Amino acid sequence: MARFFLIIAWMFWNKAQQARSETSAAGSKLGMLPFVLGLVCYVVGHSQDVWFLEIGSFMLLISGLLWMLGGYPAVLRYRYPILFIVILIPLPGFLVDWLTAGLKMGVSQAVEQLLYMAGYPISRSGVVLNIGQYQLMVADACSGINSLFSLFAFGLLYLYFFTPAKLSNRLLLLCSVLPAAIVSNIVRVITLVLVTYYFGDAAGQGFIHQFSGLLLFGVAILCVFMVDAFLQKVNG
Repeated sequence: MARFFLIIAWMFWNKAQQARSETSAAGSKLGMLPFVLGLVCYVVGHSQDVWFLEIGSFMLLISGLLWMLGGYPAVLRYRYPILFIVILIPLPGFLVDWLTAGLKMGVSQAVEQLLYMAGYPISRSGVVLNIGQYQLMVADACSGINSLFSLFAFGLLYLYFFTPAKLSNRLLLLCSVLPAAIVSNIVRVITLVLVTYYFGDAAGQGFIHQFSGLLLFGVAILCVFMVDAFLQKVNG
């Protein structure tokens, strides 16, 4: 979490340095609307221990202040560091449980179908995969929910440094984070299942299990790059 704070601070500082050489627009009283709304969200969230509201309020507070000081162009200039605050917002527990359960089931079903079509003796019961003499459960860590936030952060940083000209390309690139996380987790689970099948349970739970986390992120980043290349080729 601390690294995200540092990235946000750097992005604000970097944009502030760029803004010195630009002509600043006049402030607008319209910024009072998001600022007051953010203040209400912060008070309610802080008093009721609702972290979702408390941390999310900073997006409105900062946007409102920028709007009042430099108008809407100032908000637009700092849009990426403001959006980056989304990474810090903890999702409600019930939503995390629902997303995790759905992603685990989807990943386990995809792995079963792909390996079955490849000719492997695999079956599934819920999120438990049976292959040969081994039984593996798709854990929460393999659902993709954990990597989703890191990939969203990567997507924002990618857009920050390599901003596509078209707004549609930017939105599609951000939307590609979710399928990229799912595909990378499917690749990760398939890798662990095959390593266990050929080399035993100890191999699947050892170094390869830790290394698969790097594999997951590498595959996901490759997916984002491929989506960006495809969008540039199609839309320019």
